[in-house]
Amino acid sequence: MVKRWTESEEEKIRLNYPVMPLSELMKMFPDRTGDSIDKKAYKLGLRKAGNYSSRRGEVVSVKDRVLSTLESEMYPITIDDLKENCEISKTRELKRIIANLDEDGYDIKEISGGSGTSYVLVRTGGADPEMYYNFQGEIETPVLMTSDWHIGSRLHSRLGFEKMLETIEEYSVATVMIDGDMFQGMGVYRREAGDLRIFRLEDQKDVGADYLKEIPSCVKDIGITIGNHESVAKEKHQVGYDMCKAVAKEDSRATYYGHVAKVLLDGDWDYTMMHTEGAVGYATSYKGQRIRDNLIQRPHVLHFGHIHQGLDHPRPHTSGRASTITSFSLAREGGWQMQKGNTSIVGWYILNRWSPTHKSMDEFVPRVF
Repeated sequence: MVKRWTESEEEKIRLNYPVMPLSELMKMFPDRTGDSIDKKAYKLGLRKAGNYSSRRGEVVSVKDRVLSTLESEMYPITIDDLKENCEISKTRELKRIIANLDEDGYDIKEISGGSGTSYVLVRTGGADPEMYYNFQGEIETPVLMTSDWHIGSRLHSRLGFEKMLETIEEYSVATVMIDGDMFQGMGVYRREAGDLRIFRLEDQKDVGADYLKEIPSCVKDIGITIGNHESVAKEKHQVGYDMCKAVAKEDSRATYYGHVAKVLLDGDWDYTMMHTEGAVGYATSYKGQRIRDNLIQRPHVLHFGHIHQGLDHPRPHTSGRASTITSFSLAREGGWQMQKGNTSIVGWYILNRWSPTHKSMDEFVPRVF
């Protein structure tokens, strides 16, 4: 015979069903099965609270739901998917929660591009030593490795860029990785003021957007990191304006990674890209190798910009199991560089294939101004 629910029991289920797991409700109603509790809740029009987590069996805050979602994602999640998963209606509210989590010490990275905005919880130290930093995307070979275009400077080589486009088509390049200083900005040193050809940062960005459109359709992904020239422009000359972030939004293939890009190469290998700064002579000699040796999680391929010279650093003690590469430039040397004994070489690398036992990479240095 079916046992009727009393008014007292109905009041208890109204209060507790939205915020309590079924296992606890069965303890509260020992004479009821889980199925009968769920059916009664349905008849009473009850639903779990919007901030109830079935996985955790408790009510969680919206902030906890955002963090939990980011922790469960290996790769970046789009802003729309994150809002839907966490039942957040307004982008402003989500950005406020992300900012609060940043203040709490969580390293959450915003990744922008023509395909929209995504978020990734970068640092996961302590949870899994093998995945200390999450990947921010995936790329495929052949990869064209370049940096230091310095659009806006009279030293920028348009002819070099045109030659690079020919190489992209010839090799059916799948990925272009631009490692900082895509733009001249206003320069870093006062003496660079004489090198400026395009003075407005927005105008430099517009030229860069046109350049991205010229990159052949065989390229599926264009990765961009910020360099010291764009950083100075953002922090000093036009505060808050990120030229690299702005240009990435102009092409659906482009992704702006901020200061560091950590991506998965061909589904197996860790490819990390960053732009250094400081005296080029010091950077050329051993800075790249020193940075790599001190990283907690050392990538298979570490790509540096800033030096304006192509260098494939030897790694004898790793038996070829790692590559530290600095990329060429698309800008000729200025008088102040030559005064210090430095030069700038127009060129690029194409990484055709990489594995711990075999690397295929071609170097291109066209004789152009």
